[in-house]
Amino acid sequence: MKIEIGKSDVTPFLWLQNEVERVLIAETLRRAIEKGDLEKGSEFLYRESVDAEYGEITVTHTIVQPGAGVWRYDDVRHESYTFAEALRLCMNENKETE
Repeated sequence: MKIEIGKSDVTPFLWLQNEVERVLIAETLRRAIEKGDLEKGSEFLYRESVDAEYGEITVTHTIVQPGAGVWRYDDVRHESYTFAEALRLCMNENKETE
C-alpha cells in the first residue's frame, strides 16, 4: 500500500512555525529600518527567507536601492536570533502593541 502525503495534509500543523516566522520577519524589518538598511515606512522585506540551524534562526533578505527598485545578489543582510530570543519576541508581541 502506497500512502502519499501532500502539502495540504501538512500545512494545518505548521501554524506555530508560520507564526514564529511572521514575528521574526516583522522584527527583522523593524531592525533593518532602524539600521538604515531600508527606508522609513518600508512595509516588507525583499526576498526574505527564514532558516534554522545549529540553535539559531536566521532571517535573510536583500536590500533594494531606494527609489530605483534595483537589487543585487551581493547586497544581502542576515539577522540571527536564538530560539530563546525568538520565543521571547513571540510572547511579547501583543504586549508591545497594547
